Amino acid sequence: MKRFVKSAPPLLFTESQEEFDSLVTAMLEYIKPKSIIAEILVNDVIDATWHNMRLQRCRTAMINISYRHALVKLLDDELSEFNEIIAGKYADEWFKTNAGREEVMKILRRFNLDETSIEAEAIKLLGSELEDLDRLLSSAEACRNRALATLSDVQPSVRARGISQRLIEAESEPEGEHSEAAE
Repeated sequence: MKRFVKSAPPLLFTESQEEFDSLVTAMLEYIKPKSIIAEILVNDVIDATWHNMRLQRCRTAMINISYRHALVKLLDDELSEFNEIIAGKYADEWFKTNAGREEVMKILRRFNLDETSIEAEAIKLLGSELEDLDRLLSSAEACRNRALATLSDVQPSVRARGISQRLIEAESEPEGEHSEAAE
């Protein structure tokens, strides 16, 4: 079944046309729109689902981006063992080599810390940005819910919320674990 052509797919440069097409196919095969209005509403659900998945991917990327800064801050400020320059060198080595990573892990273990401590620091540093992202996610979810409600009014037998939610949840699972969730 082909997606109703209303505009170019809402893809960013880094997003996969193939993954988007898989989402479209799964949604259209599951919902089977019975009118042009239902098809337009399904497209709204598809776009809202895709946007929700995109925002969820952004959360992980944001935390990964702040990892180095979090490690420097943890070594410099929190452990008070290094100055910022030395902490920065350790952080660089943590990313470059296994030996550098192991050296940082030894330091962290001396303070009963592990990689989770770096993650926690990264999340703490991003507090307001993650809050903003959560607001965007809530807004995207509300938009998706409105499209789903309208679709249910137009085509009452549709349970599109289930497939949309499974696809969103599959996106947030670790790589390789979501193939059956989209079926």
